[in-house]
Amino acid sequence: MEKIVHKPKLSRLYQTVLNHMTILEGVRIGEEEFLEDLRIMNLLKDSSRVHNYDDVQVQAFIVGIPSDNNPEEIANQSYMCYAAHFIDDYFDRPDLDPYPEKLAMYRHDIKGLLDSMGNVGKIGHIMAQRVKHPEGVYKALKRMAYGGLIQLARNPEDQAIFLAEYKKVGLEGVSDAIKEEVLKIRDIPYWTTNKFLGEFFFAAEPALDYTLAELWNLAIGPAGYLHDNCEEEQTGELNFFGEENPTIDELVEMIHIASKNIRDYENGRASQRLEQVRFLRKAFEPVFPVKIFEAYQRLEEQLCAMQ
Repeated sequence: MEKIVHKPKLSRLYQTVLNHMTILEGVRIGEEEFLEDLRIMNLLKDSSRVHNYDDVQVQAFIVGIPSDNNPEEIANQSYMCYAAHFIDDYFDRPDLDPYPEKLAMYRHDIKGLLDSMGNVGKIGHIMAQRVKHPEGVYKALKRMAYGGLIQLARNPEDQAIFLAEYKKVGLEGVSDAIKEEVLKIRDIPYWTTNKFLGEFFFAAEPALDYTLAELWNLAIGPAGYLHDNCEEEQTGELNFFGEENPTIDELVEMIHIASKNIRDYENGRASQRLEQVRFLRKAFEPVFPVKIFEAYQRLEEQLCAMQ
């Protein structure tokens, strides 16, 4: 399938972040270690048809901001970011293994799915081995596989089943209070949490809290969706069988759920996550509608109040 080359969309305002050189160095190390693993396995670095590879650096920088200037943690999160994009391309494309039938067959067994994918799947296992909480990485990979399966569904009935199962997987380990709020979200906008999957990055931190990770999925997933939703529509990678795509108001509500609940679950890095949201808002401003930009401003205000 022909690759479409897109220009970078995200602003690289790294200098606006305190200790940005430390973060960039960690991002560089993580990327180099990822590329070295690909080289050893004779794998190509990029098969995406919807985003520019250079934008991944901006995303890796964003996920590294809360890492408390820990070079090893930043490098691990950078590796997660580059490797997640790499594997996601295989889950999203019907012309690459695993094909839709295999995704469906293995959707309850992420380790079995990775084992069936040869060297590509080995990258997933390496991701898990790099962090303190490998179970978080496997949960994120399972969610990612569902993200591809949902878009590759061949009829609305199967897609509805996969969407419902995806939400069930996402809510595993999440507090009852947050589950109650998430269950009110329509399944299709909830699917956009697949565009962040904070379990990858919280798995690299000292403690992994699935509720906190889910709140950040709700907060940042909309940004990931808006980054390349137009390109995904052009390439046929965004298909909901006549159902309405996620609306801006629905995405705003997801960010709002995160904003009003983060205080109860934050793990001591609120100031770093405030810096993360500030940078994200600046970096993604070119693709944000006004309502989304304002929703992130309100999230900043909530994090400011926690200082």
